[in-house]
Amino acid sequence: MKEKQDPPVYAAALRRRAESRLSEKQKSQRPAAGDQPKAEETARLVHELQVHQIELEMQNEELMQARATAIELLARYTDLYDFAPAGYLTLDREGAIRQVNLTGAQMLGVERSRLANRCFGLFVVESDRRVFSDYLQKVFASHTSESCELTLLREGLQPLVVRIEAVRSADGQECRSVVLDITERKQAEAKIRAALQEKTALLGEKEALLKEVHHRVKNNLQVISSLLSLEARRHLEPATQSVLKEMQGRIRSMAVLHETLYRAKNFARVDLAGYLREVAVKLFRAQNADPAAVRLVLELTTAEVELDQAMPCGLLLNELLTNTLKHGFPDGRHGEVRLGLQQTADGRVHLQVSDDGVGLSADLDLKNAQTLGLQLVTDLTKQLRGTLEIGPGPGASFSIVFTPKAAAGTTSPLQPAGPGTTGAATPSPG
Repeated sequence: MKEKQDPPVYAAALRRRAESRLSEKQKSQRPAAGDQPKAEETARLVHELQVHQIELEMQNEELMQARATAIELLARYTDLYDFAPAGYLTLDREGAIRQVNLTGAQMLGVERSRLANRCFGLFVVESDRRVFSDYLQKVFASHTSESCELTLLREGLQPLVVRIEAVRSADGQECRSVVLDITERKQAEAKIRAALQEKTALLGEKEALLKEVHHRVKNNLQVISSLLSLEARRHLEPATQSVLKEMQGRIRSMAVLHETLYRAKNFARVDLAGYLREVAVKLFRAQNADPAAVRLVLELTTAEVELDQAMPCGLLLNELLTNTLKHGFPDGRHGEVRLGLQQTADGRVHLQVSDDGVGLSADLDLKNAQTLGLQLVTDLTKQLRGTLEIGPGPGASFSIVFTPKAAAGTTSPLQPAGPGTTGAATPSPG
C-alpha cells in the first residue's frame, strides 16, 4: 500500500500528477491562429474538466487498490481468527457471548449463529458455575490476564475440560477470552495419579508385610529368650547361668532391633540413638542387680545407619555393657556407666562405652581374647569396617568408630542431641 499523506498534501500531489498527464495529451492538440482568444478560454475550461476527471479516475484507482488490500487482509484475519487452534470469545460483564470464532463454537458444540448473546455460564457444568462467576468478576476487576479451569457441557458430545485466559477490554465493558482444550492433558494426569495410587495401596501392602515380618521375628526371639531364662533357672551352676544370661542378652538386642523397625515408618534405615538407648536400658534392667549402685548415663546424638550396621552395633553394645556390669563393679561397688554416640563432622559414627569401675586387666589383648564376648567385640567391629580403641584408666573405656554406608565419601554436619537421649537413665526394675 502507498504511504498515507495529509489531505492537503495529497490533493496537491494529485493535482500536479493530473496536470502533468493532461499536458502530455494536449501537446498534439494546438488551436488555429484565428481562433486564439476563444480557443484559449475553451481550452482552459476543458483543461479544468479534464484535470478533475483524471483526479477522479486516479482516486477511484487508488480506492480500488485499497479495497482489494483490505479484502485480502480481512480474509487473512478471518482465517486466523476462525480457524485458530484455540477458541476466541468476547464476553460482556454478565458473561453473554458477543463474539466467538468457529473453533470456540465447535468447542461448545453449537452453531456460531446460535451463540450470539447466550450466557457462557450455561455451558459450564453446574459444579463449576460458581467458579466461573467468581472468575468473571475477577477479570473485570483486574488490569491483567486471569485464568481458570472449567468443565464445559456440550450438546450431544462428551464434556470438555478447558483453560480460559481472559483480559478486560480498554473500555471495561467486555473481556477478550482464549479457551484452550486441556481434556487430554487432564485425562493423562488422571491416569498418572491412578498409577501412582496403585503403586502406593502396593507399597502399603509391602510395608505392612515387612512390619509383620519384623513383629514375628521379634516374637520368636522373645520366645527363645524366655526359653533361655527358663533353662538358666534349671541349672544351679553359676557358670552355666552366666552363659545362658549372656546368650539371652544377645538375643534381646536383636529382638529390640526388630521391635524398633516394627514401630518405624522407614525400614531401610535405623535411628541408632533410639535403638541403642533401648538396648542399654533393657539390659540394665535385666542384669543390674542394684540400680542404685550402678547408674547408666546416656549421651546420644542423632545418627542413622542401615539395618545391617545397626545389628552389629546392638550386639557390640550388649557385649560391652554385659562385660562392664559383670566385672567392673565387684563386691557392691558404686559407680556409673556412660554410653556415648556422636556423629563427627566428616560423617563417621563414634560409639563409646566407659565406666569408673575397677578397670581392665593390664595384660588384656583383644587380638588373643579367650572369652566369647571379647571375641565378638573384635569380630563385630571388623564387620562394621571400623576401628576399636581401648582407652586408659581409671575404669574401662571402649571406643568404636565406623562410617555409615550412606555417608561413605560424604561430609555430614554434627547432629544436635535429640530430646530424651542425653542424661542419666537408671532403669526401674521390671
